[in-house]
Amino acid sequence: MSAELDVTDYEENANDDSMTPEEVATQIAKGGEEVIVKWHNAILKEPPTFDAFLEQVNTMKNRYPNVILYDRTRVKLVGAKLGDDYYHASYVDSYDRPDRYILAQAPFDEATESDFWRLIVQTGAKLIVLLTDLNNREGCRIIKHFWPESNATARSYPEANIKVNCTMSDATALYDWYKFSISHVVDKRVAVITVTMLHYRRWIYDKIIPDNLLEFRSEVDGSHSFHSSLFIFIENLSEATIVKWESRIARSDCTGPICLLCPTGVHRSGTYVTLDIVLDRVTVEKKVGLLETASIVRKQRYGCMSHYSHYSHVADLVVQYAVATGIVDAGRVNRKGRKV
Repeated sequence: MSAELDVTDYEENANDDSMTPEEVATQIAKGGEEVIVKWHNAILKEPPTFDAFLEQVNTMKNRYPNVILYDRTRVKLVGAKLGDDYYHASYVDSYDRPDRYILAQAPFDEATESDFWRLIVQTGAKLIVLLTDLNNREGCRIIKHFWPESNATARSYPEANIKVNCTMSDATALYDWYKFSISHVVDKRVAVITVTMLHYRRWIYDKIIPDNLLEFRSEVDGSHSFHSSLFIFIENLSEATIVKWESRIARSDCTGPICLLCPTGVHRSGTYVTLDIVLDRVTVEKKVGLLETASIVRKQRYGCMSHYSHYSHVADLVVQYAVATGIVDAGRVNRKGRKV
């Protein structure tokens, strides 16, 4: 993890599990499922405070009463009324930057929808990554449709002095893409910011990670090499098309935090950032540290990586990534008799 992280995190993880991807692949090949179970059990501990979560004025803002919010890392908003500082969201450090991510529950009513856009404005987040579809395959609603899909459906939030317009949108095989223009009042003047949202609709059921998550991550990541080659490819296209693709490759130019949303703001979002951090570390250091990373993420956002299926799948994805990038020889990787 980054040297800028809280020193207490490192002291408590002094004996971390940092290994090369090849060592991880070897341990999984030798120990199978028991190795992953052992690693997962080691992260299921935490005692921080969560007083704001328990405040009566805030209880209606918590969609799930059993998903607590830690005081130390919660995102504090600015507002005039009691409770205006609260939204169920936490800062989480990335591999190389503190508070790089905001993990937040998706809005579930009118009040939390207004508060969510206030959070986006006040934190300076320029990229939203929504990790769920609106409905499951049985037709049951998973989250509220909290964003406009065109200028004709612009949404206004008078109490927050915020208006959200959708200025551009598109759909790919992997995700839906939106560009929002958000106007808000600052010192009696109207300010406007631009925010991009990537809606990953493939993640329908909480415990089932889609097979193409690595592919989606590469789209979110927007690497410099892809950004450069993209402009070679589209140099003769219209200016509007170039602007659209510039906005798609959002993270490379994203200076504010990245806001990750799912129904709880915990399971899918926590799994995504854990994978993101581990793969960034693999790329730079050729070290994995899945146990260490999951433990630190869990100290910042309650309940992350508590599903064993997520932990196991992330371990598999790390190995897949290491093989795909040539760090590990595919011939040496075998888990449950499967070649990765």
